[in-house]
Formats: sequence, C-alpha cells, structure tokens
Amino acid sequence: MIVKPNKTKLRYEFRPASPSLRGITIPSPDLPDPSILSKPVNKLFNIADQCEDALDPYSRYLGRKGNSKDDIEGILLLPEELFHSDNISVLNQFRTWATDEISKQNGGEVKIKDLWGQTGVDIPQKLNKKEISFIQQLLDRLGFGFAPDPRFHHEKPTMDGLLILFHEKHLKFFKPSDLFYQKELKIRLGAMIASADEDVDAQEMRFLQELVDEDDNLTSTEKRSLHAYLKWRLKTPISMTGLKAKLSHLSQKDKSVFSEILIEVALADGTIDPSEIKQIEKTYTALGLDKTTVSSDIHKVTSRNRSGISSQDGAKDTGTFELDHKLINHYETETRDAQKLLSDIFIEEEEETPELQEDVPQVFDSLSPKERELYQFLVEKETWDRKEVNQFCKKLGLMLDGGIESINEWSYEQVDAPLIDDEGEIYVDMEIAKELKELA
Repeated sequence: MIVKPNKTKLRYEFRPASPSLRGITIPSPDLPDPSILSKPVNKLFNIADQCEDALDPYSRYLGRKGNSKDDIEGILLLPEELFHSDNISVLNQFRTWATDEISKQNGGEVKIKDLWGQTGVDIPQKLNKKEISFIQQLLDRLGFGFAPDPRFHHEKPTMDGLLILFHEKHLKFFKPSDLFYQKELKIRLGAMIASADEDVDAQEMRFLQELVDEDDNLTSTEKRSLHAYLKWRLKTPISMTGLKAKLSHLSQKDKSVFSEILIEVALADGTIDPSEIKQIEKTYTALGLDKTTVSSDIHKVTSRNRSGISSQDGAKDTGTFELDHKLINHYETETRDAQKLLSDIFIEEEEETPELQEDVPQVFDSLSPKERELYQFLVEKETWDRKEVNQFCKKLGLMLDGGIESINEWSYEQVDAPLIDDEGEIYVDMEIAKELKELA
C-alpha cells in the first residue's frame, strides 16, 4: 500500500510511567507521519477485521473445553493461508494412506469406516450433514476428489458404504455443466439396467465408460468425477423403493418417456437378445412399470432409430449394431422435458424439518420468547452460515453465543443431547430436533 507523504512530521517521544519524571523528545529524521491519516489506517483495520472473521471458527473451536490445536477438526477450520498440511503428521498419514488406496488395483475404493479410522476421530453411527461436511473439508484440503460427493452427484454415502477416491479434486469453483448432470443420470440408468441381473459384463461396462470418455465437451475434472461416480454406482446396490414411489405418481405420458429412456440406454450397448429383454422386464417390474409393454417399447425406440437391431419381437436383423453416440445422446439434445423428468425422479428430496407449533408447549417454558424464536428459525434446516444466524439474532436483540448455549442447555434437560453444533458453520441435529418436537 503506497501512501502519499503528508505534511505532519514523525516525532519520537519518551514518556516515563512515573508522572514525577518528565518525558523527552528524541530527535527524529525528516519523515512524514502516516499514522494520523484515517484512510490508510481504515484499510488496515478492514484487513484486520477480515483476518479476525477468518480465524473466528478456529478460535471458537479452541475455546471449547477438551478441544486441542492438534485436533484434525480444528486444523481444518484454519484459513487456507495458515493451513500447512505438510507439517501436520495426522494429515500426512492420511494423505499417504489415500494415495496408496488410489494406486491399488481397486483404484481408490475405500470403506467409509476405514477412511474415518485414519482421521483419529471417533466413528459416528450415521453420516449426517456435519459428518459429510467433515469428509468434504478433509479431502478438499488434501487435494482429493471423491464419489459420491453430494454437492455434485445428488447422492449421499452411508456409514456402511463405500467412497471412490481420486487425485486432482473438484476445484474450489468447480461448477458442473448441464452435460455433466445428463451423463450422471445416464450412468445411473445404465447401472440400474446393467445390475438388474447382478452381473455387469464387459460390454456394458465399456459402454458406460464410453459415455464419459468419448464426449469432448466434458472437462477433465468432470470426466474424473463421472468415472469415480460410475465405479461407485456399480459397487453400490440401487434401492428401487424410492424410485418406485416416485414413478407411481407420474402421469402415463411421463411413465412412457421414462420407459423409452430405459430402453434407449439398454439398447445402447449394441445388442438386444432374450436375456436382456428379461433383464429389462425385471427392471420394469421393480419400478412398478408394466413389463408387458417392453417389446412394444423396444419396437417404438428401434423403429425411430436409423439402425436395425436384432430382437425377439421381430425387429429387423442386420447383424451387429453400430454404436452411434448421436443416437445415445438422443434425450440429451432432443427434449428438456425428459431431462427434467429424470432430475425429478433421481435427485433426492431434502428431509422435512420439524416446525414449532404456534401455541408454546410447556416443554419450552425454560426458553425465553427470543430463544424460542431462534430455535424455531434454526430447525428449518440442517446447516446455517454463522453470519446469517448472527443477523437474525441482531434483529431479535439476542446474543448468538448466549442463545445457542441456552438452547443446548435446554436440549440437554429434555433429551440428554445438544441440538446445535457451532463449528464454523452452525449444524442442527435434525434427529434431536425431531425428538424435541415429539415431546411438545
């Protein structure tokens, strides 16, 4: 910061602590005194405020009883400028372990419990928003990507499940393209079809990989992410229960669109034979669709396509089907309605959050009206930005830390567990919130 020289000169003065002694003025060079200028000083104050805000989560973590500066949870709260993982043994050990896992034959496939065990943090019973955020922070800071990453893959890992780790993480400002999400949905459909007989053959695997590899419009980061997601998807059982429930509410027209997309993906590996038709029929049945329409649906799709496919329903037999990626991407370019339909079916809905009743139940008597209002505000969702909550508290005339402490003390009285975890972001334990609601 360059400051234009001002007219006031710098003076050196010594003032003794004892008032009985006189101070002295020390001869000083002919230099301006910029400390009396408000503009440059305010700029420095602004930098100091930013530093204070950046250090606030780490400072509050260290202020809690039992926490240490060596805890990995605290280390991850440090600002980027102060985060030097090379000097932290627990992070070095984790990086070495993750790198070794990626280099193995299974290519980064790890059990989540094994990953958690490398952190030195107690293994939780479930992966809630707070735990998933911890995994994201840890792997982001160390330069690893993973699948499924709920930020990009619209699916959540489970504590008993797997993660696929890969080098060169999703960048800080990574924003997947529409094409990325189209491929992701195609992969999920393809994996569902390929896994219907509990046996994914090489041809099906190659087709799903080519969906990613042969599209030059995907970035290298998107391709790495999609390959990891494909690997995880084929290793993780697909629950038909939620899909069946969603499909049951679709109109007949939307069910027809979805059926055609399933057929399009099933035919894209180049062949169709009786065993594959049975596989499609099983998928139809599992999803609550009418399996007797499979043959007519196949005929409808193949007759629209410009290549013949050998099938048991009498379609034209011209030998081996030539893979046409323009054809494979039919629904990616032809209609946005089909894409929206797939998104509505596959993107998981957020869990409903409990609401505070209008009449204040007796269980809330120990909370002040302002604290009850803060509680009602917080249980609307699982994760909050601290600044957002602080602004709400200012409107209430309530101190944020005091309000959270009172709510947690009240929660302990009711269910022997805190409702709120305040570490950088503010996390609300929705299971505890549900218990509290049931008490009301």
